Amino acid sequence: MKLHQLVFVFFILGLLMSCNNNANNKNDFSTITGTFDVPFKTEVTLSKVEHGKKTEISTSKLNNSKEFGFALSTDNEGFYILGDRDIEIPLYIKNNQSIKLQYNADGYELIQSPDEENDILYNWEKSIDTLKVFSHTKQPSKTYVEFFPFYEKFIPEMKKQHANVNSKNERFNELMHAYIDLKIEDVALNFIFTPRAKHPSREDLPSFYTDIINENTLKSDVILDVPRGIEVLRIHQMYKAIYTGGDIKTKDYSTEMFLNIDSPILRAHLSLEFLNRYKSYNRAYLQFKETHSKDISKSDYVSKKVAAFEEGIMTMASGEQGYPFTYKDKNDKDVSFSDFRGKLVYIDIWAMWCAPCKQQIPYIKQLEKDLHGEDIVFMSVSVDKPKELGKWKKFIVDKELTGVQLFSDDAFNTRIAKDYKINAIPRFLLFDKEGKIVDANAKRPSDPELKKQLLNLLK
Repeated sequence: MKLHQLVFVFFILGLLMSCNNNANNKNDFSTITGTFDVPFKTEVTLSKVEHGKKTEISTSKLNNSKEFGFALSTDNEGFYILGDRDIEIPLYIKNNQSIKLQYNADGYELIQSPDEENDILYNWEKSIDTLKVFSHTKQPSKTYVEFFPFYEKFIPEMKKQHANVNSKNERFNELMHAYIDLKIEDVALNFIFTPRAKHPSREDLPSFYTDIINENTLKSDVILDVPRGIEVLRIHQMYKAIYTGGDIKTKDYSTEMFLNIDSPILRAHLSLEFLNRYKSYNRAYLQFKETHSKDISKSDYVSKKVAAFEEGIMTMASGEQGYPFTYKDKNDKDVSFSDFRGKLVYIDIWAMWCAPCKQQIPYIKQLEKDLHGEDIVFMSVSVDKPKELGKWKKFIVDKELTGVQLFSDDAFNTRIAKDYKINAIPRFLLFDKEGKIVDANAKRPSDPELKKQLLNLLK
């Protein structure tokens, strides 16, 4: 989602007047103003619902009268959340809207609604106000003994609200129906996974839990555009792992959490919730990533999140696991780093335009001859530009290059260059027989000490 012209608005009359819903005075932005009268609160945050969770857009400081203001323009209409960590007020934002509300200890009131979408959303929120008494933050908190009988009767009332979702905006209607169904499940599941004085056993659970779990609420990717979409998917899967089937102690929890999720996009987004379990780029992490790699590749957003996470856990220290890559050889065959497990791997990162790189070619050829038959692979990865592929293939033949010759996919933007922070060449990498880093800035072939090091590692 792209947001532009995002600014704070502190009660500028001209701006508010320009954002009214007069058909002859339309604008490409919306304003949200009001009061947030809660003790000790000094600011209020506006977040966009995307990818199944909140993305903070901006924060407005409260003035002495507890007033706040936002103005924004959005390319994609959808749910936004106003509030803070403890308070969440859902709004439906398009453009050309003026929304005014007030919040205090009794809840919130929509003073000025710009359209039927926000009327429907507001009426839905008011219809479930009574659920607040079951919040675990209310003291003394209520237990399942009180909640189960109440909620069993309240679910049909919540479902009746579907009949009120009848706006002219089909996209809103789709999201709102999903939001209602998701909320019904969220309340039920969240209750048993929050701190309580007493928790239910499997035998205590009423039948509506089975009904909720068996419904198709979480089958569609639409939940990624609904508040708490991924969180509800997570606790849905957690509930099934703990409260259904065999004893959780006999299950592989990581596997159970992804069972029966049909959508690869949802599985990919859920995998992000598990990343923080991994503190280093080790075999356990690589196994997790390999398990979910096909799903992750289906989403650009998830792929970028995973790549950013890996930057934080990747190191080039000796003993760390080497980072995976796959490139084409001169015959256009895929060759992967993992193909050479069980052998030492010495990698030369080079390019045809690099004179110092080419100066090392005779030395690396000699090393290959001297260590022929040993458990070592000499690999060269070209970071020439993609348009140079044909020229590279000819260069290999003309110069009689030996060893494993690979061509990277995007010059210095390629995976191996990013993973090992390579911004100058030649660069040499050395790995042990388990694929772990020996030296991420290894000696050059022209250095006599390199041969001694390799012979020592081969003992």
